[in-house]
Amino acid sequence: MKDSSSSIIWAIIGIIIIAGLVVYAVRARGNSAATASPSTNSGLIESPLPETTESPAVSVSAATITYDSGNFSPGSTTINAGETVTFNNNSAVAIQLQSNPHPLHTDNSELNIGTIAPDQSKTATLTKTGTFGFHNHLNPSERGTITIR
Repeated sequence: MKDSSSSIIWAIIGIIIIAGLVVYAVRARGNSAATASPSTNSGLIESPLPETTESPAVSVSAATITYDSGNFSPGSTTINAGETVTFNNNSAVAIQLQSNPHPLHTDNSELNIGTIAPDQSKTATLTKTGTFGFHNHLNPSERGTITIR
């Protein structure tokens, strides 16, 4: 009886070890798929996301653009290529900051910041030179312009 009990215990331990190895292998495979190069993806074209950070307070930037009550202020601004701009949302609702034209958002992907929660801000380092429009994707008539030289 004692031998059969220890055999069952060793069998259970073996099953647990094998299950752990399977879980480890699946997770490792999932992580390598997430970091795979674009050539191994399913043919989808991905544009690089701008470097953005979210912060609850004011950050040091070359320019700050504030959204409040349906308006961006200033409505237009100029920075040098490689400088950082901070977008503050001082409203009570979330906004989705995107580059023009609506709904394609193709003028400057660095301005495709995405959602900024109420009373939050995001920063982006902009390098593509030119004059570009941006808007609140949730209400495209709310817009502004930034020149990067």
